[in-house]
Amino acid sequence: MKKKKLITTCTIIILAISFSFCKDIKLKKTTEELLNAKWKIVDVEYKIINNGKNTSLYKYMGSPTDYMAFTNDSKVYRLMHGTKDIITYTLISGNTILYDNDTMLIKTLTTEVCTLKLKSGTKNNYHEQVINLRK
Repeated sequence: MKKKKLITTCTIIILAISFSFCKDIKLKKTTEELLNAKWKIVDVEYKIINNGKNTSLYKYMGSPTDYMAFTNDSKVYRLMHGTKDIITYTLISGNTILYDNDTMLIKTLTTEVCTLKLKSGTKNNYHEQVINLRK
């Protein structure tokens, strides 16, 4: 009888410990799963480089209503500067998005923070945007 109670008690303890470890294990989400969400626009930094020199730098601070919402139907619903846009996108690799025919790099992507970098032009003459998003 004592042996049966000891086995039952040990089993309960082992199960309790196992369940406590299981709740701490988080399944890794894919890039697409992390990206597909409604993000608040924190800020957008615009930079223009001509002949290798920074000729213009502007930082837009997002308003409380600004957002970018990436969806499963390959669209980004964006509200910025009071203007709504719907832009198509395709995730073409783990950290690269084809965004309205431009290539955008995912610099940071967690469950709470996303930083995107859009660069177009040539090596010494280009426009760059760094978009900081937060949930």
